[in-house]
Amino acid sequence: MPRRHDHHASDQAAFDLAGGVLLRTEHELVVDKPAGLPSEARSSSARSVLRAVFDAGHTEARLPHRLDAVTSGVLVVALDRLSAAWHGEQIAGRAWCKLYIARVPAEAAPGLVGDHVVHLKRAGRMARVVRSGGDRAETRVLAVAGDPVNRRSAQALIEITTGRFHQIRVTMAHLGAPLIGDTAYGGPSGELLLDHAALRMTPAESREVVWVRSARSRDRLGPFAPELSELLDEISDAS
Repeated sequence: MPRRHDHHASDQAAFDLAGGVLLRTEHELVVDKPAGLPSEARSSSARSVLRAVFDAGHTEARLPHRLDAVTSGVLVVALDRLSAAWHGEQIAGRAWCKLYIARVPAEAAPGLVGDHVVHLKRAGRMARVVRSGGDRAETRVLAVAGDPVNRRSAQALIEITTGRFHQIRVTMAHLGAPLIGDTAYGGPSGELLLDHAALRMTPAESREVVWVRSARSRDRLGPFAPELSELLDEISDAS
């Protein structure tokens, strides 16, 4: 059974590297990214997770994957070329299991559970579903349950096996369930909540499969729907 890492870190406007590290090895950091902070900024001087890692002295750091600025949760930072190459191979081989929690309108919840494949094409800072010429995006909605606090919203547990730009946001909108607060893709007003809640990965040196879990899901969403919490525990304990 792989080990599971659960840490708690409060959401914050400025990323605190010391308080936001979920897993630390010689070759990588796994951090709990706050929503609103880019994984990597276009300008070398702009605030980002990668900038914080650089400033901590890891000048060879690079990102094998990225999270959208609006997305919070588990983000892997490779600290050297060995780690970057290893995780690149792991991602290409689909060895990672990436689980997200998203909040959608309750009335859109029926019928969402299942496998959904679309083709996406990026256009600037947006993406759209296309019939041809796009990149294949595979999204699996594992479960949807009513929000324990707000009956107008539902929580969805989502697995993605590809990592396309805005994949979850565009796919959910295409399914008629745009994320609450994601007005760019037709979502109703409110706070946008999309969290990379758990990642199954293998660190570069140990080669031991681990689950790393974000604390930001509960911090931002509030209580998990019991069904989702139990399923998330079941998946991370069994695989």
